[in-house]
Amino acid sequence: MKKRCYDPRTHKYEYYGGKGVTVCSEWKHDKHKFVKWALDNNYQNNLTLNRINGFCNYSPQNCEWITWEENNQRRKMTKKASYNKCYEKYKLRDAKKEQKQQQLKKNLDSLYWQQKYTIQEIAEHLGVSYLTIWRWMEKCEIPRRHGYNSHTWGRDK
Repeated sequence: MKKRCYDPRTHKYEYYGGKGVTVCSEWKHDKHKFVKWALDNNYQNNLTLNRINGFCNYSPQNCEWITWEENNQRRKMTKKASYNKCYEKYKLRDAKKEQKQQQLKKNLDSLYWQQKYTIQEIAEHLGVSYLTIWRWMEKCEIPRRHGYNSHTWGRDK
């Protein structure tokens, strides 16, 4: 436990000490207090020490003895929960991206077709290049006004 938290040469240090996990000062400086806690909390040779909250440190309030099977099962559940959380995060990100794109299309369409700004004027107003606005309009499928020259990337008239 102490090596995983404090010795960078130790296997899996990156998952403990490397992430800021520490051992409470009570256990760190007095192994007899840890042994007493272990015996008072049903330590057996076939059990492993588990942090109840994986984001917290090793301490009497956050540790328990569990079987290796329980440990592996919890690890699988944690990975699955992490995957689900990650999936939801990206799903939300994609929904926000789609919402922003719809808003961009609405704004560009309004500026270009209803307010009759040129692509150059829109670019100057937004502080981006002409080509950026051009690409946004392509992506949002906003048709060009008459007079657009597709071969020269010309300005609209």
